[in-house]
Amino acid sequence: MRASAKGRLFAGTATDGPALAEADTLLAALRSAIAGQTTAAGVASVLDDWFDSPSGGFATEGYLGASASLSRGIDDAETVILPRADDPALRALLKATAMGALAADLPEGEGRALLTRARDGLLASGDALTRLRAGIGESEARAEAATARHAARASAWGILRQEMIAADPYESASTLEALRTRLETHYEAVQRLSSLSLVNHLR
Repeated sequence: MRASAKGRLFAGTATDGPALAEADTLLAALRSAIAGQTTAAGVASVLDDWFDSPSGGFATEGYLGASASLSRGIDDAETVILPRADDPALRALLKATAMGALAADLPEGEGRALLTRARDGLLASGDALTRLRAGIGESEARAEAATARHAARASAWGILRQEMIAADPYESASTLEALRTRLETHYEAVQRLSSLSLVNHLR
């Protein structure tokens, strides 16, 4: 997720860098946040605040992207909006993953309890992730369809252009040939009319 989805970052309009901090950086920030917590409930509460706060924690230390989503025009009056790594579905996934990673920092019993919370969080995030993936898939399908339309248009215009280029010399030659024929016919008519002049009739 730090890289890209088919070349596009999950960082919104901030396309010049990663969407998320490094995993080690995230874990270090989380360990600092949960310092002094010795229970699964205490760690879970801190993680809820850290990941869900709109003005701190994940919003400032984890997510490195822009607050504006990246949109791309794919056709006339048609755009797709790419998801960001701070999407609630992805936050929930990251939170559950972090719980699992931090479970080893607690006493054994509390660590197991935190692992159970992590498992439940992963299961609960499944539907939201499925919807997010479906949205991405729909956007990709629309983009691919638009690409196919653009390719078809480009091909059609290319064929038309070649036909026009190929037709020009022929049409020019045909026009010249028709003009030559008309001139010859006119010349012959003038010659015939000359032979029917009054002088010839008086002979």
